[in-house]
Amino acid sequence: MKSFASILLILCVIAAQAQSPATIQINDSLTAHHYEFSALAKWKNKILLIPQNRKNVIDSVFMIDSAAIDQSAQNNSIAAHTTFAIRNIKHAGAKKDSLFVGNILLSKYDGFEAAVVKDDTIFFSLEADTSFCYLIKGVINEKSKSINLLPDTLHISNTYNINNAGFESLAR
Repeated sequence: MKSFASILLILCVIAAQAQSPATIQINDSLTAHHYEFSALAKWKNKILLIPQNRKNVIDSVFMIDSAAIDQSAQNNSIAAHTTFAIRNIKHAGAKKDSLFVGNILLSKYDGFEAAVVKDDTIFFSLEADTSFCYLIKGVINEKSKSINLLPDTLHISNTYNINNAGFESLAR
């Protein structure tokens, strides 16, 4: 039994060494440090890159088609992206530290942290410099290349009494 386990371990090590990680090239404009991508999500056949959108007001989500990612890995080419504007959002406060989603004020907003998509609905968790975070909902509109945020906002208490500690991931 020990020899079987040893052989299996050796085969696993050989298989792991045979695979090298693929490098995916994206447009240089997306690699700028101010984007600080804090979330990834999948929608249809696209990977969504979601900037934290805190200190640098971006108000966009960038989408890369899965086929373009595969082609980039195989051909060492740049994977093109599409920009989807986030609608119904307005930054407020002298330090841009609050948001209006429609008419709802989200105080002490500190950035997008996570996202998950179901059909054409996207949910974002937003960090806040308070003892709670926000969960907001939007609808992805492929025709207008936008994400329309809805006023369905939840204030979710943090498990621990720590400011600026929102939910770092979401899952369906």
